[in-house]
Amino acid sequence: MGNGISNVKPSTERSEGGEHSNSSHPHKLDQFRYKVLKAATGKFCSKNLAGQGGCSDVYKGWLGYRTATPGCGLPVAVKRIKKQGYQGLDEWNNELRILSSFHHPNVVKLLGYCAEGVHRMLVFEFMCNGSLEENLSRECCREVEWSKRMEIAKGLARGLEYLHNMDPPVIHRDIKSANILLDHVRLHSKDCRFWTI
Repeated sequence: MGNGISNVKPSTERSEGGEHSNSSHPHKLDQFRYKVLKAATGKFCSKNLAGQGGCSDVYKGWLGYRTATPGCGLPVAVKRIKKQGYQGLDEWNNELRILSSFHHPNVVKLLGYCAEGVHRMLVFEFMCNGSLEENLSRECCREVEWSKRMEIAKGLARGLEYLHNMDPPVIHRDIKSANILLDHVRLHSKDCRFWTI
């Protein structure tokens, strides 16, 4: 990303006999095995593809206790990095380090990661109501009332204030309705893309 942030070097240790562990990351993130995330997303099936970017694809997945069966368990978003080589790894390390330090109700929560072999993935809470852009489109079957729109705007403002008050400040350089995700409770807005200065 070229922002001068030092790289995180996540451990590739695996818990004995387990599929994931939270002991190797300073922010207590779960470290997932590749096979668990592959199973959770239905082998990265196109029907579970939730979004695409230049460097990564995001898949919906389901994680449960001792199971990773699509449709069962906790819904998650699995961001799978496409880039190979130093640049892709550098960007992934920076993103892992930065996102793991965020703890705010209006910022998407990073739950864990996968750093196994050549595989680099980030696992986030899944926002089941999609983006604000999707909810405001004419094709959406749900109408977002003005009072809800104001709640969403206030939530976004709280999330941005939190990021701007971090040390160093985190600047969201791509604020748009497609990057504002809505949760299942009260259509709370959550920022989903960040960069630092």
